[in-house]
Amino acid sequence: MSFPEVLSALQGMLGQRVEVAIESPAGGMVGHLAGELAQGHDLSPRQDTLAAPVFFTFAEDSASGFFFDPRTFAAPSGAPTASCGASRPAPGSTVLVERAA
Repeated sequence: MSFPEVLSALQGMLGQRVEVAIESPAGGMVGHLAGELAQGHDLSPRQDTLAAPVFFTFAEDSASGFFFDPRTFAAPSGAPTASCGASRPAPGSTVLVERAA
């Protein structure tokens, strides 16, 4: 899946309950968030670029969320599913977003 495809999948999850796992290869899971995915905030200083990070927030707490950054994006392996591999905010770390059961 490409960056635009994963971004579109994340946008398709807006308004739904999701679980977000942040994992590091050195220490396993380092963070877990859950709640209704509220919106994605484009952090671009310009209107005409798609190369800016997006900060996705939760309805329950708009200060909590995760970044989806095209500069650190690594395509998820395997076939597309209800999960979206988002980005690698630090070398080797992974953000995984899934619809909550």
